[in-house]
Amino acid sequence: MKRFLWLFFCGLAMHLTAADAVWQTPFRKTDELKSWTRYDALQVNNDGLVLTNPEGKDGMRGIFRDFPAEAFRGRHLRLTGEWRGDGIRRLDPQIGGPRIRFALICGKKILYPGVPVKLGTFPWELFELRFVVPDSCSRMRLFLGFQSGSGTLGIRNLKLEDLGT
Repeated sequence: MKRFLWLFFCGLAMHLTAADAVWQTPFRKTDELKSWTRYDALQVNNDGLVLTNPEGKDGMRGIFRDFPAEAFRGRHLRLTGEWRGDGIRRLDPQIGGPRIRFALICGKKILYPGVPVKLGTFPWELFELRFVVPDSCSRMRLFLGFQSGSGTLGIRNLKLEDLGT
């Protein structure tokens, strides 16, 4: 009986910590960009998505993709993937740099859950972003690129998971 209970609780724990992948892309082929809108030129190669923003180019430069907000209202989500940077800089010391972030439109409010900005040059690293989609969310958009920053940003193996309510 003890063994049965132990196996039952181990299985329950695995079920509760498992997440369902609702979307993923490795960024290895150009056709993976069909569902994305582009702000600027970029490359996809065997190493992933490569976004380059030259020094002095201000504004938002990159790609974005919309997700169905109504499907995720009230849900806990996790975005994971890998990124690397080469010469990443901010044009404004207070804002900007590389962006991996969502814009959640919730009535008159916009929330921006995103991966913290990292500057300089760094090798491939894992990142993770966890957030809850508010019940009032009417639009959910993922942006990958630069906001008032320069350098080269590599992104690969993105996965969005539903962790439940």
